[in-house]
Amino acid sequence: MTMQKRAANRVFALVFGLFGGVAALAGLLALGRGAASASWPRAEGTILRAEAVSGVGTRSSVHYRVRYSYTVGHQAFASDRLTFVFDRATFQLPRYAVGQQVPVYYDPAAPSAAVLVKGIQPYPVVITLFGVLFIAIGWVASRFPSLATRPQGSR
Repeated sequence: MTMQKRAANRVFALVFGLFGGVAALAGLLALGRGAASASWPRAEGTILRAEAVSGVGTRSSVHYRVRYSYTVGHQAFASDRLTFVFDRATFQLPRYAVGQQVPVYYDPAAPSAAVLVKGIQPYPVVITLFGVLFIAIGWVASRFPSLATRPQGSR
């Protein structure tokens, strides 16, 4: 294997490993916050704004933007976070109407951190698994560079 091919394999392995590491870390952080939110206390909240926004460009997905207010003790808060995965949900959630009363789950240590959907959601699990897969691909490419090269006669 030439030095140029070895360098290309190292870059490939590094890029996949770094991308996988970032994705796995992001997924694990979201899983941790989701797991912590499962035991958060509940406050009554009121929907201030609720709108469905179509995807931009060629994307046909719908994003739901929701803003709500809630009170903890005697202090009022407002948030637009639905879950710990995305600020705007890209999946079907129950429709919220302005003025609707909703349960809000807040962090007792930092009441300004709140969500409408508590607990672990499926998306952080998928993100973490993809991250681990990319790390594995990077590791295999770095340990077995001959797997990433084509035989001489196949060009």
